[in-house]
Amino acid sequence: MPPPVLRLSRSYHALCCALYTLVCIAWSQYAPQDLSSDQLTYHVYVAQAWWDGRLPHELLAASSQGYLNPLPHLPFWALFKADLPPRLIAALLAVLHSSNLWVLHGISGLLLASRGPTRMWLTPMAVLLGALTPMFAVETGSSLTDIIINLPSLLSVWAVLGWCQRCSQTNTPPLKLLWLGALAAGIATGLKPSAAFFSLTTAIAAMACSPPRLYPGMLWRMLAGGLVGFGISGGPHAWMLWHHFQSPVFPLFNRLFQAPLFPAIDLVSDRFRPASWQAGLDLLLNLHDPYVQTGFEGIAVDYRPAGLVLCAAVGLVWRLLQRQLRLTRVNGSFWLIILVFIPVWLYTSGNQRYALPAFMLLGPALALCLPGSALRLNAGLLACVLIAQGAAVTLLNSKRWGDTPWAAHWLDIDLPEQLQQTPAYYLSLQTQPYGILSALLAPGSRMTNLLGQHTLAPDGSGWQAVQGLKQAAGLPWRSLSEVSNIHKDGGVSIQHLAQQDHRLTPYGLQTERSTCVLINLNRSQLKNLHWTTETQGTMQSEPYQAALFSCELRPASPTAIQHDSDTGALDRKLQHWQERCPTLFTPNTTATRHISETTYTRFFANSETQLLTTAKGVWLIHPNQSQTRLEDETGQALVSACPSPNRLKLAESP
Repeated sequence: MPPPVLRLSRSYHALCCALYTLVCIAWSQYAPQDLSSDQLTYHVYVAQAWWDGRLPHELLAASSQGYLNPLPHLPFWALFKADLPPRLIAALLAVLHSSNLWVLHGISGLLLASRGPTRMWLTPMAVLLGALTPMFAVETGSSLTDIIINLPSLLSVWAVLGWCQRCSQTNTPPLKLLWLGALAAGIATGLKPSAAFFSLTTAIAAMACSPPRLYPGMLWRMLAGGLVGFGISGGPHAWMLWHHFQSPVFPLFNRLFQAPLFPAIDLVSDRFRPASWQAGLDLLLNLHDPYVQTGFEGIAVDYRPAGLVLCAAVGLVWRLLQRQLRLTRVNGSFWLIILVFIPVWLYTSGNQRYALPAFMLLGPALALCLPGSALRLNAGLLACVLIAQGAAVTLLNSKRWGDTPWAAHWLDIDLPEQLQQTPAYYLSLQTQPYGILSALLAPGSRMTNLLGQHTLAPDGSGWQAVQGLKQAAGLPWRSLSEVSNIHKDGGVSIQHLAQQDHRLTPYGLQTERSTCVLINLNRSQLKNLHWTTETQGTMQSEPYQAALFSCELRPASPTAIQHDSDTGALDRKLQHWQERCPTLFTPNTTATRHISETTYTRFFANSETQLLTTAKGVWLIHPNQSQTRLEDETGQALVSACPSPNRLKLAESP
């Protein structure tokens, strides 16, 4: 006979939730400050563009990510604009992010309701195991938004499990739980369309635990609730994109919507997606291995799946001995959510950030699969997993995706006064557009990532549209270029200006060198930034994301660049490899970037790889910057087949 359900007081739940919030705040102060490349690229930009209403007046300012839903980015943007101390910003974000654990507490309470007195300590242990999800730790107190989108996803799980519980207790379960679950799932999908896959699994679980006679009413209510939720969180943004760009998800799925300002291609990200079901199984089995990077932009060791297998085996043996194999509707629906979502997630992306709600559910899953009355055994097994995972998160794993030492300001920038006062139309000339500057440059300024993830061809409609937008705004051109290397005394070689001219000349523009200014992005560590005539070959340090420079631009004839037979051959080499490996190098509309007179590249957004060619050969550059040499200086191919982006080996640098 199962133990009686233990009713816990409101003060107990409040105390637990306060504990979870304090844990999140403590972690946000223990981890380094967050300054990821995504933050510099679009986290601030999408909210600033929404606030200024500037999306219709510039194109691809923060590449394709600049058109994401701004709502999840508003909390960080507001705190960033207020220029609060960085540690305070992280702590306030951690309070917001801790609400995920409040909902997870409710889910754990439903699942463990029949565990009697052990429920009082099992529930917080289950929640803390969920909090030790590597992605949750990385994102707590940071500008990443998966953790915010995760909140309505978990809320939909809590509502569905509550619905299942009531279905087992009464023939007329309250419809408000069904409406709440559908509404929350719709809100999550509106905030980020990739959340639709998890929302679908919660809908399947709701149907599975319900009597068939309720199906007709459930279907239309779930559909209606989901549409209302989607309309609340994503409707206005989708309508704006449709109105100005002829696509509600611009620039995604443009093969379908045919928006005129973007190539008719579908943007996908396959860098984490397993190549086969065996590879997907390997991904799950390798989560405990710190030397295998699986589905995340950093080390994300996770011992909980292995712990779940161990606890499930122990629990299964115990239940066989006790002849208690039957699952309740609530528990059965919970397991169904996990078992249906995992293969769907592996097939569609394999990116652990997109599976954050499912990975957080591993916490209560571990507690749920333990024997019901074996108190000491339960405590011992959970404590082992909790200690092991806690050690992995604090000692082995990446604490931030892009960490930096704590500074006086979140972005410790030295921005020249003229850029703060005089608006201009900025052309960003590298893959990362530094959209964060949209909140700091002079009001009325505009940006376009000219040579970014989706390089605008000089003769394409995108570049023509940008020229029209610049003319309508009545703004002068300015460049925004990344400094590639810096001398130990802070010197920046003027060779950077020559390289900028190589990038700009095909677009009919040239640098006005007397107007160039340096932008220091790390003034607390980078002192005395200045121009120098020393060549870049003598530069002794290459700080990442340390400095930019900006120059006024003047017209130059496109014919100023003369392609001789050698440089023409270099461009043809890129085209040859792109045609030879069409599956790897997509989209096929990628334009060539002129890095220097003898260096050309093409960046392929779908696989996040680059082709680079010089007089010394052709290289394939993977997102993690490892390199494979494809062709030598004589034109001899060095690989017999197209490389796999998941199996690149570190090779010599060009």
